[in-house]
Amino acid sequence: MKTYYNKIIVDGVDVMDHSFDRERKMATLGEYRVGIDFNPSGNSGVNHVKQAAAALIDLIDQIPDAADGEIKRLKALAMTDVETAAMHAVKAVTKKPRE
Repeated sequence: MKTYYNKIIVDGVDVMDHSFDRERKMATLGEYRVGIDFNPSGNSGVNHVKQAAAALIDLIDQIPDAADGEIKRLKALAMTDVETAAMHAVKAVTKKPRE
């Protein structure tokens, strides 16, 4: 199955280009979820936020699931909230002050 997409350029970076390292597999679910390798500006604050969020997602992932599915649902919600928090934190780190 092939995936087709339009080229989207933001500040000179093709944000849809996933070919930067197709051979490298992200080691953990947390790294995958936060896109640990995507930091075109090389901002160290972005790296710190993403590493912390990835670690928390991995910790949540290690919680054993229960047969009734409630634990799985709670884990999914927690991971989603961590992803959302990481996105807002990255925005806070990279946001330019209002002039």
